Amino acid sequence: MDRNLAMSKKNSTVSTNDILKSIIKTAVPFIIIGSGITLYQLIDQFTFNPMIRAVTNMTTKQIIIHYAIVAIRSLQNQLK
Repeated sequence: MDRNLAMSKKNSTVSTNDILKSIIKTAVPFIIIGSGITLYQLIDQFTFNPMIRAVTNMTTKQIIIHYAIVAIRSLQNQLK
């Protein structure tokens, strides 16, 4: 360990701005994907009920139950 320390560069400096830029470059794709997934789920949540009501004669309770079933199956598929 001491030998590695002696052979290492002693004047290693990293700018704080460089570190922050690197972190932001790495984080941006995850933020975009996470936001996109959340936006999709929000749109799905608000459009499912009116769309199903327009094409079927289900009651509101039945539509809510079907939405829950679809959501649970989707979650189960993601966990596989």
